[in-house]
Amino acid sequence: MKLQNLLGWLAEWKERFSQTLWAIQEKGIQRFLRPMGLAGLLILTVRGLFYSPSAKQLNRLDANLAVSKVSAQYASEYEQLNSRLKDFSLRLIPLREKESWLFNTVLALAREQGVNLDSIKPQTESALDQFIVLKIGLSVQLSYNALGQWLARIENSKTLMRVGQLDVSKMDNPVGINRVDLQISSLVPKSGGSRGKM
Repeated sequence: MKLQNLLGWLAEWKERFSQTLWAIQEKGIQRFLRPMGLAGLLILTVRGLFYSPSAKQLNRLDANLAVSKVSAQYASEYEQLNSRLKDFSLRLIPLREKESWLFNTVLALAREQGVNLDSIKPQTESALDQFIVLKIGLSVQLSYNALGQWLARIENSKTLMRVGQLDVSKMDNPVGINRVDLQISSLVPKSGGSRGKM
C-alpha cells in the first residue's frame, strides 16, 4: 500500500512539474521571474530565520554532548582512582607512629605464628618522594612450612608491609630447620596517614 502511495505521489509531482515547464515555455520566463524571485527570497528568509539558528543550536548541542560524554568518562576514571588511593592510604602507617609501629607489628605477628626471633636489626628510614620507607632486619630459624605461613601473614596484613630481602640457608642441625635473614619494609606518608590493622 505504501509503495502505491509513493508511486502515486511521484506521478502527481511529475505531472505538476511538466505543467510548470509547459507554462514557462508557453508564456515565457519573463512572466515568472517576479514570483520565482519572491519565492526564492521567501525560501532564503525562512532558511535564515528558522533553519540556520536551529543548525547552529544543534551543532552546539552536539559539541556539549560530546564534552559531557568525555567528562563522564573521566569522572568515572577519577572516582576509581580516588577510591584506590583511599584504600591504599588506609593501609599506611600514621606518621606519629613511625618509630615503633613496624617493630611492634612484626613482633606481634611473630608471636601469633609461634616464631622466635634470633636477632633484630634497628629500624632504618629513607625518603622516597612523599613517603618515608621504614625497614627492619630480622634473623630467625624456621621450617619451610612455618616460614611460608609467617611470610603470608606479613605480606597479606591490612597495613602495607613487604618482605624486601629474603635469604634462606639450610641448617645441618636441627634437621628440617632453615636459617632465615629477611628485611621487612613499610611506607609512611610524610604528611600523615591512617592507622591500618593486622
